[in-house]
Amino acid sequence: MSAAVLHIGFVSILQGLILLFDIPTVRAELSPNQVVIVANANSRESLSVAQHYATRRGIPVQHISKLDLPFDDTMSREDYERRLVMPLRQMLHAQGLHKSIRVVVTVFGAPLRVAAPKFTDDEERWRRDAAARLGAARVRL
Repeated sequence: MSAAVLHIGFVSILQGLILLFDIPTVRAELSPNQVVIVANANSRESLSVAQHYATRRGIPVQHISKLDLPFDDTMSREDYERRLVMPLRQMLHAQGLHKSIRVVVTVFGAPLRVAAPKFTDDEERWRRDAAARLGAARVRL
């Protein structure tokens, strides 16, 4: 008997045992209590979408975090920390949700990207030096 035939037979037996004993499949579903929604408090449309999403998914309205966010698609790293991360973290701790939330959903009106952090003067000097050394190494190769 070939190895392929043995493998197929083993898989068939295993499937039969699973059906016989009705072993439940593993699921990684989220419950509505594990979701928080981030909306832009400065946009009626953002708040409306957040409310609609929460209603349709059965997410408690207390899980909508209405934050003072910019209207741009990209926000600076500083704004991200100051206007999104810190207020969201404070809201989660204040409501006792910090241990149960597994997913943060952003809706229309929330920025899509966070800009790269700005270099300090020392980091900028190091970057220029590294670029110069890389350029010199390429010339030698």
